[in-house]
Amino acid sequence: MFEWYSDATAEDRDCPVPASVASERARCPNCYREKGRRLVLSAPVNASRVRLFACEACGAHYFEGPMAGAYSDLPAGGTDALAFYLQQGANIGGMAMRLEALSRPPGTAYVEVGCGFGLSLDFARRMLGWQVLGLDPSPFAVAGRDQLGVPIESRYLEANGLDHACADVIHASEFIEHMADPVQMLATLRQALRKDGTLLLTTPAAEMIRPDTGDGLLVPLLSPGWHLVIQSAESLGWALREAGFETVSVVREGAQLVAVAGRLPGAAMPDATSRVRYRDWLRQVAETVPADSDLGFGVRARLYRELVTAGLAEADAVWTALDAVAQERWGNQLERLGAAPMDALSLETLVTREPLGLAGLLLARGWVQKQTGKPPQALFEGAIRAAGRLRAALRDLGADDGDAEDLAFAAEAELILLAAERSEHGIATRLRALREAGGQRHADTTAATCFIALVNKAAFDEAKQLGGVARSVIAKLREPARPLTWADASVVYCAAAMELQVEGGRPALAVTWLGELRARILNHHQSSGPQGTAAGADLFWPAVDAEMLGWRLQGQHRTAIQVAADAERAAKGARFPARAT
Repeated sequence: MFEWYSDATAEDRDCPVPASVASERARCPNCYREKGRRLVLSAPVNASRVRLFACEACGAHYFEGPMAGAYSDLPAGGTDALAFYLQQGANIGGMAMRLEALSRPPGTAYVEVGCGFGLSLDFARRMLGWQVLGLDPSPFAVAGRDQLGVPIESRYLEANGLDHACADVIHASEFIEHMADPVQMLATLRQALRKDGTLLLTTPAAEMIRPDTGDGLLVPLLSPGWHLVIQSAESLGWALREAGFETVSVVREGAQLVAVAGRLPGAAMPDATSRVRYRDWLRQVAETVPADSDLGFGVRARLYRELVTAGLAEADAVWTALDAVAQERWGNQLERLGAAPMDALSLETLVTREPLGLAGLLLARGWVQKQTGKPPQALFEGAIRAAGRLRAALRDLGADDGDAEDLAFAAEAELILLAAERSEHGIATRLRALREAGGQRHADTTAATCFIALVNKAAFDEAKQLGGVARSVIAKLREPARPLTWADASVVYCAAAMELQVEGGRPALAVTWLGELRARILNHHQSSGPQGTAAGADLFWPAVDAEMLGWRLQGQHRTAIQVAADAERAAKGARFPARAT
Protein backbone atom coordinates (compact mmCIF):
# COMPACT_ATOMS: atom_id res chain seq x y z
CA MET A 1 0.00 0.00 0.00
CA PHE A 2 2.77 2.45 0.96
CA GLU A 3 6.04 2.94 -0.92
CA TRP A 4 8.75 4.08 1.49
CA TYR A 5 11.79 6.10 0.41
CA SER A 6 15.09 7.24 1.83
CA ASP A 7 17.91 9.28 0.37
CA ALA A 8 20.01 6.16 0.17
CA THR A 9 17.47 3.94 -1.60
CA ALA A 10 15.29 6.28 -3.66
CA GLU A 11 17.09 5.36 -6.90
CA ASP A 12 16.65 1.63 -6.24
CA ARG A 13 12.88 1.73 -5.73
CA ASP A 14 9.98 1.95 -8.12
CA CYS A 15 9.63 5.63 -7.35
CA PRO A 16 6.67 7.48 -8.93
CA VAL A 17 8.79 10.64 -9.11
CA PRO A 18 12.45 11.26 -9.97
CA ALA A 19 14.86 10.41 -7.17
CA SER A 20 15.96 14.03 -7.09
CA VAL A 21 12.63 14.94 -5.48
CA ALA A 22 13.80 13.10 -2.35
CA SER A 23 15.56 16.25 -1.16
CA GLU A 24 14.21 19.16 -3.20
CA ARG A 25 13.47 22.65 -1.91
CA ALA A 26 9.79 23.50 -1.46
CA ARG A 27 7.64 25.74 0.72
CA CYS A 28 6.28 23.95 3.80
CA PRO A 29 2.56 24.64 4.40
CA ASN A 30 3.19 24.62 8.16
CA CYS A 31 6.24 26.85 8.71
CA TYR A 32 6.33 28.50 5.24
CA ARG A 33 10.08 27.95 5.00
CA GLU A 34 11.96 26.54 2.00
CA LYS A 35 14.86 24.89 3.76
CA GLY A 36 14.15 21.62 1.99
CA ARG A 37 11.96 18.56 2.15
CA ARG A 38 12.47 14.82 2.15
CA LEU A 39 10.24 12.37 0.30
CA VAL A 40 8.98 9.87 2.89
CA LEU A 41 6.44 7.70 1.07
CA SER A 42 3.74 7.55 -1.54
CA ALA A 43 0.26 6.12 -1.07
CA PRO A 44 -2.74 5.30 -3.26
CA VAL A 45 -5.77 7.57 -3.42
CA ASN A 46 -8.47 6.28 -5.74
CA ALA A 47 -6.70 5.59 -9.06
CA SER A 48 -3.75 7.89 -8.34
CA ARG A 49 -1.08 8.35 -5.67
CA VAL A 50 -0.14 11.07 -3.21
CA ARG A 51 3.35 11.82 -1.90
CA LEU A 52 4.24 12.54 1.72
CA PHE A 53 7.14 14.89 2.43
CA ALA A 54 8.91 15.81 5.67
CA CYS A 55 9.92 19.43 6.16
CA GLU A 56 13.57 19.65 7.15
CA ALA A 57 12.94 22.97 8.92
CA CYS A 58 10.04 22.27 11.33
CA GLY A 59 9.57 18.48 11.12
CA ALA A 60 5.96 18.56 9.91
CA HIS A 61 4.94 16.05 7.23
CA TYR A 62 2.62 17.02 4.39
CA PHE A 63 0.92 15.39 1.43
CA GLU A 64 0.89 16.51 -2.18
CA GLY A 65 -1.60 14.95 -4.56
CA PRO A 66 -5.33 14.46 -5.17
CA MET A 67 -7.93 14.57 -2.41
CA ALA A 68 -10.16 11.57 -1.74
CA GLY A 69 -13.46 13.44 -1.39
CA ALA A 70 -15.44 16.06 0.51
CA TYR A 71 -16.13 15.93 4.25
CA SER A 72 -19.79 16.75 3.62
CA ASP A 73 -20.18 13.39 1.82
CA LEU A 74 -20.63 10.03 3.49
CA PRO A 75 -17.22 8.35 3.97
CA ALA A 76 -16.28 5.03 2.42
CA GLY A 77 -18.62 2.48 3.94
CA GLY A 78 -21.52 4.92 4.16
CA THR A 79 -23.85 4.36 7.09
CA ASP A 80 -21.88 1.24 8.04
CA ALA A 81 -18.94 3.55 8.76
CA LEU A 82 -21.16 5.38 11.24
CA ALA A 83 -22.03 2.05 12.88
CA PHE A 84 -18.30 1.38 13.28
CA TYR A 85 -17.72 4.86 14.71
CA LEU A 86 -20.44 4.46 17.33
CA GLN A 87 -19.77 0.85 18.27
CA GLN A 88 -15.98 0.87 18.26
CA GLY A 89 -14.11 3.70 16.54
CA ALA A 90 -14.85 6.86 18.54
CA ASN A 91 -12.30 7.54 21.29
CA ILE A 92 -14.87 9.31 23.44
CA GLY A 93 -13.19 8.17 26.67
CA GLY A 94 -9.97 10.01 25.93
CA MET A 95 -11.81 13.15 24.84
CA ALA A 96 -14.14 13.17 27.84
CA MET A 97 -11.36 12.79 30.38
CA ARG A 98 -9.29 15.55 28.81
CA LEU A 99 -12.24 17.91 28.92
CA GLU A 100 -12.93 17.14 32.58
CA ALA A 101 -9.26 17.62 33.45
CA LEU A 102 -9.50 21.25 32.29
CA SER A 103 -11.43 21.89 35.56
CA ARG A 104 -13.77 24.51 34.08
CA PRO A 105 -16.97 25.44 35.94
CA PRO A 106 -20.59 24.95 34.79
CA GLY A 107 -21.60 27.54 32.23
CA THR A 108 -18.27 27.37 30.38
CA ALA A 109 -18.71 28.40 26.74
CA TYR A 110 -17.47 25.38 24.77
CA VAL A 111 -16.99 25.13 21.01
CA GLU A 112 -15.92 21.91 19.33
CA VAL A 113 -14.60 22.14 15.79
CA GLY A 114 -14.92 18.95 13.76
CA CYS A 115 -17.17 17.43 16.41
CA GLY A 116 -18.39 14.48 14.34
CA PHE A 117 -21.38 12.79 15.95
CA GLY A 118 -21.13 15.10 18.96
CA LEU A 119 -20.38 12.56 21.70
CA SER A 120 -17.97 14.84 23.56
CA LEU A 121 -20.41 17.73 23.15
CA ASP A 122 -23.00 15.62 24.94
CA PHE A 123 -20.50 14.72 27.68
CA ALA A 124 -19.58 18.39 28.23
CA ARG A 125 -23.23 19.47 28.33
CA ARG A 126 -24.58 16.59 30.38
CA MET A 127 -21.73 15.97 32.86
CA LEU A 128 -19.89 19.29 33.07
CA GLY A 129 -22.79 21.72 32.65
CA TRP A 130 -21.10 23.61 29.82
CA GLN A 131 -22.82 25.66 27.10
CA VAL A 132 -21.88 23.77 23.96
CA LEU A 133 -21.74 24.31 20.19
CA GLY A 134 -20.33 22.03 17.51
CA LEU A 135 -19.21 22.70 13.94
CA ASP A 136 -18.99 19.86 11.42
CA PRO A 137 -20.19 19.48 7.81
CA SER A 138 -20.35 15.67 7.83
CA PRO A 139 -23.44 13.43 7.78
CA PHE A 140 -22.20 12.00 11.10
CA ALA A 141 -22.85 15.40 12.66
CA VAL A 142 -26.40 15.46 11.29
CA ALA A 143 -27.04 12.03 12.81
CA GLY A 144 -25.61 13.12 16.16
CA ARG A 145 -27.68 16.29 16.22
CA ASP A 146 -30.80 14.18 15.66
CA GLN A 147 -30.00 11.37 18.11
CA LEU A 148 -28.35 13.35 20.92
CA GLY A 149 -30.11 16.69 20.49
CA VAL A 150 -26.82 18.61 20.69
CA PRO A 151 -26.44 21.92 18.81
CA ILE A 152 -24.24 21.36 15.76
CA GLU A 153 -23.85 23.73 12.82
CA SER A 154 -23.39 21.80 9.58
CA ARG A 155 -20.59 23.88 8.10
CA TYR A 156 -16.89 24.06 7.48
CA LEU A 157 -14.84 26.41 9.60
CA GLU A 158 -13.16 28.97 7.38
CA ALA A 159 -10.44 31.41 8.40
CA ASN A 160 -11.96 34.02 10.76
CA GLY A 161 -15.15 31.94 10.79
CA LEU A 162 -15.78 32.24 14.55
CA ASP A 163 -16.89 35.29 16.51
CA HIS A 164 -14.18 37.08 18.43
CA ALA A 165 -13.82 35.91 22.07
CA CYS A 166 -16.85 33.62 21.89
CA ALA A 167 -15.48 30.58 23.79
CA ASP A 168 -13.78 29.67 27.06
CA VAL A 169 -12.74 26.28 25.69
CA ILE A 170 -12.25 25.21 22.07
CA HIS A 171 -11.76 21.54 21.31
CA ALA A 172 -10.33 20.47 17.95
CA SER A 173 -9.89 16.70 17.95
CA GLU A 174 -8.31 15.19 14.81
CA PHE A 175 -9.02 18.44 12.95
CA ILE A 176 -5.87 20.44 12.23
CA GLU A 177 -4.34 17.69 10.07
CA HIS A 178 -7.08 18.40 7.51
CA MET A 179 -6.03 22.05 7.11
CA ALA A 180 -3.89 23.22 4.19
CA ASP A 181 -2.71 26.22 6.26
CA PRO A 182 -2.51 25.07 9.91
CA VAL A 183 -1.15 28.32 11.37
CA GLN A 184 -3.92 30.42 9.84
CA MET A 185 -6.57 28.06 11.27
CA LEU A 186 -4.89 28.04 14.69
CA ALA A 187 -4.92 31.84 14.62
CA THR A 188 -8.67 31.69 13.93
CA LEU A 189 -9.13 29.49 16.99
CA ARG A 190 -6.91 31.79 19.03
CA GLN A 191 -8.96 34.91 18.30
CA ALA A 192 -12.18 33.03 19.14
CA LEU A 193 -10.98 32.31 22.69
CA ARG A 194 -11.80 34.59 25.57
CA LYS A 195 -9.17 35.86 27.97
CA ASP A 196 -7.81 32.87 29.93
CA GLY A 197 -9.38 30.56 27.33
CA THR A 198 -7.99 27.12 26.52
CA LEU A 199 -7.49 25.34 23.22
CA LEU A 200 -7.45 21.53 23.49
CA LEU A 201 -6.19 19.89 20.33
CA THR A 202 -5.35 16.33 19.32
CA THR A 203 -3.79 15.28 16.03
CA PRO A 204 -1.77 12.36 14.61
CA ALA A 205 1.92 12.26 15.55
CA ALA A 206 4.41 12.45 12.69
CA GLU A 207 6.95 10.71 14.95
CA MET A 208 5.07 7.44 14.32
CA ILE A 209 5.39 7.65 10.52
CA ARG A 210 7.90 4.86 10.09
CA PRO A 211 7.87 1.43 8.44
CA ASP A 212 7.75 -0.51 11.73
CA THR A 213 4.48 1.10 12.84
CA GLY A 214 1.63 -1.38 12.49
CA ASP A 215 -1.00 -0.72 9.84
CA GLY A 216 -3.70 -0.48 12.49
CA LEU A 217 -2.09 2.77 13.66
CA LEU A 218 -0.36 3.89 10.48
CA VAL A 219 -3.29 3.77 8.04
CA PRO A 220 -5.63 6.04 10.05
CA LEU A 221 -2.67 8.21 11.06
CA LEU A 222 -1.82 8.92 7.41
CA SER A 223 -5.34 8.78 5.89
CA PRO A 224 -3.98 9.65 2.43
CA GLY A 225 -6.24 11.99 0.51
CA TRP A 226 -7.83 13.28 3.70
CA HIS A 227 -4.94 14.41 5.89
CA LEU A 228 -2.86 17.29 4.55
CA VAL A 229 -0.34 18.25 7.26
CA ILE A 230 0.75 15.81 9.97
CA GLN A 231 2.49 17.49 12.86
CA SER A 232 5.42 16.46 15.00
CA ALA A 233 5.50 17.62 18.61
CA GLU A 234 8.10 20.23 17.64
CA SER A 235 6.27 21.53 14.57
CA LEU A 236 2.91 21.72 16.38
CA GLY A 237 4.43 23.67 19.26
CA TRP A 238 5.98 26.08 16.76
CA ALA A 239 2.68 26.48 14.87
CA LEU A 240 0.72 27.22 18.05
CA ARG A 241 3.19 29.90 19.12
CA GLU A 242 3.23 31.35 15.61
CA ALA A 243 -0.57 31.58 15.80
CA GLY A 244 -0.34 33.76 18.92
CA PHE A 245 -0.45 31.32 21.85
CA GLU A 246 2.09 32.21 24.52
CA THR A 247 1.64 29.15 26.74
CA VAL A 248 1.78 25.81 24.95
CA SER A 249 2.05 22.17 26.05
CA VAL A 250 2.43 19.36 23.50
CA VAL A 251 2.68 15.74 24.64
CA ARG A 252 2.84 12.64 22.48
CA GLU A 253 0.64 9.73 23.56
CA GLY A 254 1.47 6.83 21.27
CA ALA A 255 0.42 7.79 17.75
CA GLN A 256 -1.36 10.96 18.88
CA LEU A 257 -0.25 14.45 19.91
CA VAL A 258 -2.23 16.14 22.69
CA ALA A 259 -1.77 19.90 22.80
CA VAL A 260 -3.12 22.42 25.30
CA ALA A 261 -2.61 26.12 24.59
CA GLY A 262 -3.65 29.25 26.44
CA ARG A 263 -4.66 28.69 30.03
CA LEU A 264 -3.27 25.33 31.10
CA PRO A 265 -5.01 23.12 33.69
CA GLY A 266 -3.60 23.15 37.19
CA ALA A 267 -3.29 19.37 37.41
CA ALA A 268 -1.80 16.76 35.10
CA MET A 269 -4.14 15.57 32.34
CA PRO A 270 -5.96 13.29 32.72
CA ASP A 271 -5.81 11.16 35.89
CA ALA A 272 -7.55 7.99 37.06
CA THR A 273 -10.35 9.87 38.80
CA SER A 274 -11.38 11.34 35.44
CA ARG A 275 -12.79 7.95 34.47
CA VAL A 276 -15.50 8.04 37.15
CA ARG A 277 -17.51 10.77 35.46
CA TYR A 278 -16.91 9.17 32.08
CA ARG A 279 -18.46 5.94 33.37
CA ASP A 280 -21.38 7.93 34.74
CA TRP A 281 -21.90 9.49 31.32
CA LEU A 282 -21.91 6.06 29.67
CA ARG A 283 -24.53 4.89 32.16
CA GLN A 284 -26.73 7.92 31.53
CA VAL A 285 -26.59 7.62 27.75
CA ALA A 286 -27.28 3.89 28.00
CA GLU A 287 -30.48 4.66 29.89
CA THR A 288 -31.75 7.12 27.26
CA VAL A 289 -31.11 5.37 23.92
CA PRO A 290 -32.35 1.99 22.62
CA ALA A 291 -30.04 -0.83 23.64
CA ASP A 292 -30.10 -2.42 20.18
CA SER A 293 -29.09 0.78 18.35
CA ASP A 294 -25.50 1.38 17.30
CA LEU A 295 -25.19 4.18 19.86
CA GLY A 296 -26.90 2.19 22.62
CA PHE A 297 -24.81 -0.93 22.09
CA GLY A 298 -21.63 1.13 21.67
CA VAL A 299 -21.95 2.98 25.00
CA ARG A 300 -22.83 -0.25 26.83
CA ALA A 301 -19.83 -2.02 25.30
CA ARG A 302 -17.53 0.83 26.36
CA LEU A 303 -19.10 0.78 29.82
CA TYR A 304 -18.43 -2.94 30.15
CA ARG A 305 -14.76 -2.53 29.27
CA GLU A 306 -14.46 0.35 31.73
CA LEU A 307 -16.12 -1.60 34.54
CA VAL A 308 -13.92 -4.65 33.99
CA THR A 309 -10.77 -2.53 34.01
CA ALA A 310 -11.91 -0.89 37.26
CA GLY A 311 -12.76 -4.27 38.80
CA LEU A 312 -16.39 -3.35 39.49
CA ALA A 313 -18.98 -6.07 40.09
CA GLU A 314 -21.52 -4.14 38.02
CA ALA A 315 -19.74 -5.49 34.93
CA ASP A 316 -21.54 -8.86 35.06
CA ALA A 317 -24.98 -7.25 34.78
CA VAL A 318 -23.85 -5.15 31.81
CA TRP A 319 -22.44 -8.26 30.10
CA THR A 320 -25.75 -10.07 30.56
CA ALA A 321 -27.60 -7.13 29.01
CA LEU A 322 -25.18 -6.97 26.08
CA ASP A 323 -25.48 -10.70 25.53
CA ALA A 324 -29.27 -10.38 25.38
CA VAL A 325 -29.04 -7.58 22.81
CA ALA A 326 -26.58 -9.63 20.75
CA GLN A 327 -29.00 -12.56 20.65
CA GLU A 328 -31.83 -10.27 19.58
CA ARG A 329 -29.93 -8.23 16.97
CA TRP A 330 -27.29 -10.66 15.69
CA GLY A 331 -28.94 -13.96 16.53
CA ASN A 332 -26.37 -15.43 18.90
CA GLN A 333 -24.52 -15.03 22.18
CA LEU A 334 -21.41 -12.87 22.15
CA GLU A 335 -19.01 -15.73 22.87
CA ARG A 336 -20.48 -17.81 20.06
CA LEU A 337 -20.26 -14.86 17.68
CA GLY A 338 -16.58 -14.65 18.55
CA ALA A 339 -16.07 -18.30 17.62
CA ALA A 340 -16.80 -17.57 13.94
CA PRO A 341 -13.85 -18.05 11.55
CA MET A 342 -11.71 -15.09 10.52
CA ASP A 343 -13.50 -14.65 7.19
CA ALA A 344 -12.80 -11.69 4.90
CA LEU A 345 -16.19 -9.96 4.94
CA SER A 346 -17.24 -6.54 3.74
CA LEU A 347 -18.14 -4.00 6.40
CA GLU A 348 -21.69 -4.06 5.04
CA THR A 349 -21.89 -7.81 5.75
CA LEU A 350 -19.97 -7.75 9.02
CA VAL A 351 -22.21 -5.13 10.61
CA THR A 352 -25.20 -7.44 10.09
CA ARG A 353 -23.41 -10.45 11.56
CA GLU A 354 -21.78 -9.22 14.79
CA PRO A 355 -21.03 -6.16 16.94
CA LEU A 356 -18.10 -4.21 15.54
CA GLY A 357 -16.69 -3.82 19.06
CA LEU A 358 -16.80 -7.57 19.68
CA ALA A 359 -13.03 -7.96 20.11
CA GLY A 360 -12.91 -5.58 23.07
CA LEU A 361 -15.88 -7.26 24.73
CA LEU A 362 -14.39 -10.74 24.42
CA LEU A 363 -10.98 -9.62 25.68
CA ALA A 364 -12.55 -7.98 28.73
CA ARG A 365 -14.72 -11.04 29.36
CA GLY A 366 -11.63 -13.20 29.14
CA TRP A 367 -10.01 -11.13 31.90
CA VAL A 368 -13.11 -11.67 34.07
CA GLN A 369 -13.05 -15.43 33.45
CA LYS A 370 -9.35 -15.55 34.28
CA GLN A 371 -9.84 -13.72 37.56
CA THR A 372 -12.68 -16.04 38.58
CA GLY A 373 -10.79 -19.22 37.70
CA LYS A 374 -12.82 -20.07 34.58
CA PRO A 375 -11.13 -21.02 31.30
CA PRO A 376 -10.55 -17.80 29.29
CA GLN A 377 -8.72 -19.23 26.26
CA ALA A 378 -11.72 -19.38 23.92
CA LEU A 379 -12.54 -15.75 24.69
CA PHE A 380 -9.01 -14.54 23.93
CA GLU A 381 -8.97 -16.54 20.71
CA GLY A 382 -12.36 -15.09 19.79
CA ALA A 383 -11.07 -11.57 20.41
CA ILE A 384 -8.23 -12.13 17.94
CA ARG A 385 -10.61 -13.47 15.28
CA ALA A 386 -13.11 -10.64 15.80
CA ALA A 387 -10.35 -8.02 15.55
CA GLY A 388 -9.10 -9.68 12.38
CA ARG A 389 -12.55 -9.67 10.77
CA LEU A 390 -13.07 -6.00 11.57
CA ARG A 391 -9.66 -4.92 10.33
CA ALA A 392 -10.09 -6.90 7.09
CA ALA A 393 -13.44 -5.21 6.45
CA LEU A 394 -11.95 -1.78 7.10
CA ARG A 395 -8.86 -2.43 4.97
CA ASP A 396 -11.18 -3.29 2.11
CA LEU A 397 -12.32 0.35 2.34
CA GLY A 398 -8.77 1.71 2.61
CA ALA A 399 -9.05 2.18 6.40
CA ASP A 400 -7.93 0.33 9.54
CA ASP A 401 -8.35 0.48 13.33
CA GLY A 402 -5.50 0.82 15.80
CA ASP A 403 -7.69 -0.16 18.75
CA ALA A 404 -8.64 -3.47 17.10
CA GLU A 405 -4.98 -4.13 16.32
CA ASP A 406 -4.00 -3.42 19.93
CA LEU A 407 -6.82 -5.61 21.28
CA ALA A 408 -5.54 -8.52 19.18
CA PHE A 409 -2.01 -7.95 20.51
CA ALA A 410 -3.34 -7.93 24.08
CA ALA A 411 -5.30 -11.13 23.51
CA GLU A 412 -2.27 -12.87 21.98
CA ALA A 413 -0.19 -11.83 24.99
CA GLU A 414 -2.80 -13.43 27.26
CA LEU A 415 -2.68 -16.65 25.23
CA ILE A 416 1.12 -16.74 25.51
CA LEU A 417 0.86 -16.33 29.28
CA LEU A 418 -1.66 -19.17 29.49
CA ALA A 419 0.78 -21.33 27.52
CA ALA A 420 3.59 -20.41 29.93
CA GLU A 421 1.40 -21.38 32.88
CA ARG A 422 0.99 -24.79 31.19
CA SER A 423 4.81 -25.04 30.78
CA GLU A 424 4.51 -25.20 27.01
CA HIS A 425 7.52 -24.85 24.73
CA GLY A 426 8.24 -21.93 22.42
CA ILE A 427 7.22 -19.08 24.74
CA ALA A 428 10.23 -16.92 23.80
CA THR A 429 9.54 -17.52 20.10
CA ARG A 430 5.91 -16.46 20.46
CA LEU A 431 6.86 -13.32 22.37
CA ARG A 432 9.41 -12.43 19.70
CA ALA A 433 6.77 -12.89 16.99
CA LEU A 434 4.39 -10.62 18.92
CA ARG A 435 7.07 -7.91 19.12
CA GLU A 436 7.84 -8.18 15.42
CA ALA A 437 4.14 -7.87 14.58
CA GLY A 438 4.00 -4.53 16.41
CA GLY A 439 2.87 -5.65 19.87
CA GLN A 440 6.11 -4.80 21.64
CA ARG A 441 4.41 -3.12 24.60
CA HIS A 442 2.30 -6.20 25.32
CA ALA A 443 5.20 -8.59 24.73
CA ASP A 444 7.47 -6.70 27.11
CA THR A 445 4.81 -6.58 29.83
CA THR A 446 3.94 -10.26 29.45
CA ALA A 447 7.53 -11.51 29.24
CA ALA A 448 8.13 -10.88 32.96
CA THR A 449 4.92 -12.68 33.95
CA CYS A 450 5.78 -15.58 31.64
CA PHE A 451 9.23 -15.85 33.22
CA ILE A 452 7.70 -16.00 36.70
CA ALA A 453 5.16 -18.63 35.59
CA LEU A 454 7.81 -20.83 33.96
CA VAL A 455 10.10 -20.75 37.00
CA ASN A 456 7.20 -21.54 39.33
CA LYS A 457 6.42 -24.55 37.11
CA ALA A 458 10.11 -25.57 37.18
CA ALA A 459 10.23 -25.20 33.39
CA PHE A 460 13.76 -23.90 33.69
CA ASP A 461 14.87 -24.58 30.09
CA GLU A 462 12.04 -22.40 28.79
CA ALA A 463 12.64 -19.77 31.46
CA LYS A 464 16.30 -19.52 30.43
CA GLN A 465 15.14 -18.41 26.98
CA LEU A 466 13.69 -15.33 28.72
CA GLY A 467 16.88 -14.62 30.65
CA GLY A 468 17.01 -11.12 29.20
CA VAL A 469 13.95 -10.25 31.28
CA ALA A 470 15.73 -11.05 34.52
CA ARG A 471 18.94 -9.24 33.50
CA SER A 472 16.99 -6.11 32.64
CA VAL A 473 15.02 -6.10 35.91
CA ILE A 474 18.09 -6.80 38.04
CA ALA A 475 19.95 -3.92 36.38
CA LYS A 476 17.03 -1.60 37.13
CA LEU A 477 16.84 -2.89 40.71
CA ARG A 478 20.17 -1.17 41.28
CA GLU A 479 18.81 2.22 40.25
CA PRO A 480 17.86 3.91 43.57
CA ALA A 481 15.35 6.25 41.94
CA ARG A 482 13.41 3.42 40.29
CA PRO A 483 10.39 2.35 42.39
CA LEU A 484 10.18 -1.33 43.23
CA THR A 485 7.14 -3.17 41.85
CA TRP A 486 5.75 -6.56 42.79
CA ALA A 487 6.54 -7.87 39.28
CA ASP A 488 10.16 -6.71 39.55
CA ALA A 489 10.55 -8.29 42.98
CA SER A 490 9.05 -11.55 41.70
CA VAL A 491 11.35 -11.65 38.66
CA VAL A 492 14.44 -11.16 40.82
CA TYR A 493 13.32 -13.78 43.33
CA CYS A 494 12.52 -16.30 40.57
CA ALA A 495 15.82 -15.65 38.78
CA ALA A 496 17.72 -16.33 41.99
CA ALA A 497 15.61 -19.39 42.81
CA MET A 498 16.34 -20.82 39.37
CA GLU A 499 20.09 -20.35 39.85
CA LEU A 500 19.83 -22.30 43.12
CA GLN A 501 17.95 -25.21 41.55
CA VAL A 502 19.38 -25.84 38.08
CA GLU A 503 22.45 -27.96 37.44
CA GLY A 504 25.42 -25.67 37.00
CA GLY A 505 23.58 -22.77 38.65
CA ARG A 506 25.38 -19.81 40.17
CA PRO A 507 24.56 -19.62 43.89
CA ALA A 508 27.06 -16.80 44.45
CA LEU A 509 25.16 -14.63 41.99
CA ALA A 510 21.82 -15.69 43.48
CA VAL A 511 22.74 -14.58 47.00
CA THR A 512 23.85 -11.20 45.65
CA TRP A 513 20.50 -10.66 43.96
CA LEU A 514 18.53 -11.83 46.99
CA GLY A 515 20.47 -9.57 49.34
CA GLU A 516 19.83 -6.59 47.09
CA LEU A 517 16.15 -7.53 46.83
CA ARG A 518 15.50 -7.71 50.57
CA ALA A 519 17.33 -4.42 51.08
CA ARG A 520 15.10 -2.74 48.46
CA ILE A 521 11.96 -4.21 50.03
CA LEU A 522 12.92 -2.82 53.44
CA ASN A 523 13.78 0.59 51.99
CA HIS A 524 10.47 0.67 50.12
CA HIS A 525 8.64 -0.32 53.29
CA GLN A 526 10.21 2.54 55.24
CA SER A 527 9.49 5.12 52.51
CA SER A 528 5.87 4.02 52.11
CA GLY A 529 4.96 5.17 55.64
CA PRO A 530 3.39 3.38 58.59
CA GLN A 531 0.21 2.54 56.66
CA GLY A 532 1.97 1.54 53.47
CA THR A 533 2.70 -1.91 52.13
CA ALA A 534 6.01 -2.47 50.38
CA ALA A 535 5.90 -3.93 46.90
CA GLY A 536 7.11 -7.51 47.13
CA ALA A 537 6.71 -7.55 50.93
CA ASP A 538 5.45 -11.14 50.74
CA LEU A 539 8.80 -12.12 49.21
CA PHE A 540 11.03 -10.70 51.97
CA TRP A 541 11.20 -13.75 54.19
CA PRO A 542 11.26 -16.25 51.27
CA ALA A 543 14.20 -14.23 49.91
CA VAL A 544 15.96 -14.55 53.26
CA ASP A 545 15.42 -18.33 53.25
CA ALA A 546 16.62 -18.61 49.65
CA GLU A 547 19.70 -16.54 50.43
CA MET A 548 20.50 -18.80 53.35
CA LEU A 549 20.20 -21.81 51.03
CA GLY A 550 22.55 -20.16 48.56
CA TRP A 551 25.23 -19.69 51.19
CA ARG A 552 24.85 -23.28 52.38
CA LEU A 553 25.24 -24.55 48.80
CA GLN A 554 28.58 -22.74 48.81
CA GLY A 555 29.51 -24.40 52.09
CA GLN A 556 29.26 -21.16 54.11
CA HIS A 557 26.89 -22.25 56.88
CA ARG A 558 27.94 -19.55 59.35
CA THR A 559 27.22 -16.88 56.76
CA ALA A 560 23.76 -18.38 56.27
CA ILE A 561 23.08 -18.10 60.01
CA GLN A 562 24.38 -14.54 60.03
CA VAL A 563 22.06 -13.61 57.11
CA ALA A 564 19.05 -14.78 59.13
CA ALA A 565 20.14 -12.78 62.20
CA ASP A 566 20.85 -9.64 60.14
CA ALA A 567 17.46 -9.92 58.44
CA GLU A 568 15.68 -10.23 61.79
CA ARG A 569 17.40 -7.12 63.16
CA ALA A 570 16.84 -5.10 59.98
CA ALA A 571 13.16 -6.07 59.83
CA LYS A 572 12.65 -5.13 63.47
CA GLY A 573 14.41 -1.79 62.98
CA ALA A 574 12.27 -1.00 59.94
CA ARG A 575 9.12 -2.18 61.74
CA PHE A 576 8.62 -4.75 59.02
CA PRO A 577 6.19 -7.60 59.74
CA ALA A 578 7.89 -10.42 61.60
CA ARG A 579 8.36 -13.85 60.07
CA ALA A 580 5.20 -15.93 60.27
CA THR A 581 5.52 -18.80 62.72
